[in-house]
Amino acid sequence: MNRNFRLLALLGLMMACELFVATCFANTSADKAVASTTVATLSSELTVFLVSKDAKGNESLMPTTSAAPGAVLEYQAVYKNNSKNALKELEFDLPIPNGTELIKDTTFPKKAKASTMVGGTLFADIPLSKVVKDAQNKDKVVVLPMSDYKILRWSSAELAAGQTMLVKARVIVINKN
Repeated sequence: MNRNFRLLALLGLMMACELFVATCFANTSADKAVASTTVATLSSELTVFLVSKDAKGNESLMPTTSAAPGAVLEYQAVYKNNSKNALKELEFDLPIPNGTELIKDTTFPKKAKASTMVGGTLFADIPLSKVVKDAQNKDKVVVLPMSDYKILRWSSAELAAGQTMLVKARVIVINKN
């Protein structure tokens, strides 16, 4: 039986999760009361890399479509503004596939937010936490494990015409799904 973790189906899922093509509105007027908007296109390209190290500890990235449990993968998404206008107040999402777990401190840019729900609307700064009751029934804040992270989000105030934005994160394959 093949124990490799298949990523091809995950790529399709990610593309359905706002990763492949998005439509944005660019505000072209300084006066918000009389704002005109232009529909603009934002495209993206996702690449999955297998992260390996040589005997000296030097890392290399190889494009991959499969990986075994325990493998480290780097997801890179490049978003490009294909319009003739700057796009404003953008959000770039990168889902964490089932069967993988985000590796702490591997997001780029570093200032990513995260959610525990795919398609969720509530994002918070990393590390995520929640309030639970302790043995004395008092509120206690606990940090959520990386395995609870389901989607990452980066925000950008503006993406100029023709400009690109790279977002990336590393995950470890924890099982085959």
